[in-house]
Amino acid sequence: MNLKSLQPGCVIALGQENSPKMIMTSASGSIAEIYMHGAHVTSWIPSGSTEKLYLSSKSAFGSNTSIRGGIPVIFPQFSDHGPLPKHGFARRMDWQSVITQVSGEDVIAGFNLLENAESLVIWPHPFSASLLVTLSQKSITVKLRIKNTGDSAFSFTSGLHTYLSIENIQKVKINGLGQCSYIDTTMNDRPVFIQADKSLQFGGEVDRIYTDAPSDLIMVDGKNKLKITSEGFTDAVTWNPWAEKSAKLADMLPSDYQKMVCIEAAVIQKPITLDPQKSWTGSQTLSL
Repeated sequence: MNLKSLQPGCVIALGQENSPKMIMTSASGSIAEIYMHGAHVTSWIPSGSTEKLYLSSKSAFGSNTSIRGGIPVIFPQFSDHGPLPKHGFARRMDWQSVITQVSGEDVIAGFNLLENAESLVIWPHPFSASLLVTLSQKSITVKLRIKNTGDSAFSFTSGLHTYLSIENIQKVKINGLGQCSYIDTTMNDRPVFIQADKSLQFGGEVDRIYTDAPSDLIMVDGKNKLKITSEGFTDAVTWNPWAEKSAKLADMLPSDYQKMVCIEAAVIQKPITLDPQKSWTGSQTLSL
């Protein structure tokens, strides 16, 4: 399929391992791809630019797997912060397409996930999760909404585990985190530090949870800059596995740590509690 020939809007196509995906194309020529498996954004190419999301060439795409790269939806548990499987189950399940729309220069696609027999075994709560993706000329917004559809309250943690494509990790800076408190999860006791430097730079493995993080961050990658804006998410996570850990990951090339960095909008330290029929919304916008 020639993506450049697509008209503005959304079409369904078969992706890796014949897994269905939605291709979004705006009138300005920006493109995004979202797999139904996990409602997982795997590609974002702004108008006149290049791919901004990292996607591993070794990633699996089949049933009950997790795609390595793009923007995984983390729900109802972030990482190992609880008794559920790591990062919960939403990224491993098939979502339903519920809306596609062209609105001026923007293209919008919506997806929905409800509880099922598999989820209720490990997390006994009825819920509705919806993901709304808005593609613009120079930006993409991913909005996650969780609703409690049951008759008792539940709590959860969540995140948009965004993998960004970069030229060289040793030239990357993340601005906006100076003087912020963070948990260093590379250390067994997970100590808390204050970032003294104005910019976060990478010279080894980094896995940090910045609590009560600023809503606006800037990633500088050589001459390229990307603004990351979040709403509703109180924390920010930064991650790069570096050489040793990257070599141990079965679904990444050993050298891939050099060309990716995760900057994630998350809610971890203060879990969200929803009473029956109440909802919560969080979003992340990437913009040139």
